[in-house]
Amino acid sequence: MTTHLTSGAAWLAKIAAYPRRRMNRSPWPPNGEPAPIPIGRAFHVVRVPAGNAKKVVHYLHARSIPTGPVLAQPHVWSFLVPTSLVDGRDIPGGLLLTGRDRTQTLKCPQPGQPASKDRYWQTAPDGSGELMNPPALAEAIAQTIAASACDDGSDPGHPDPHEGPPRD
Repeated sequence: MTTHLTSGAAWLAKIAAYPRRRMNRSPWPPNGEPAPIPIGRAFHVVRVPAGNAKKVVHYLHARSIPTGPVLAQPHVWSFLVPTSLVDGRDIPGGLLLTGRDRTQTLKCPQPGQPASKDRYWQTAPDGSGELMNPPALAEAIAQTIAASACDDGSDPGHPDPHEGPPRD
């Protein structure tokens, strides 16, 4: 039995249920924990360090550019991007996850429900399937990194390679 889901939650649940034609139950456990949503079926993910990501979202909003769904965690934010518009290379300042091995998932809180203790939707999916435009995201990341480098004299670049891969 499926409980009432917002249109954004239903969109994610449909992705989680694929290849079944119908969703038989919600992918979110009753305790409110995030559900693993497969990467690569309907979207890829570009992960950006949280400090830069906040600036990227501000940059995009200031220019009225829609962000699509953005999942925020303490150290990294995940921008959902179309699978058809990404050529498999990292966006400078971000890390691309494509789900090529079919085992990568993004642990997502249920849109429309209270956030979990370590992740929340900065911009929740709305059910339309509208995702972040990768060239616009790349431009926003480049501009915010360049502006930050000018402001504090730091060296712009990729996320710290010593942090290891992002974990869910």
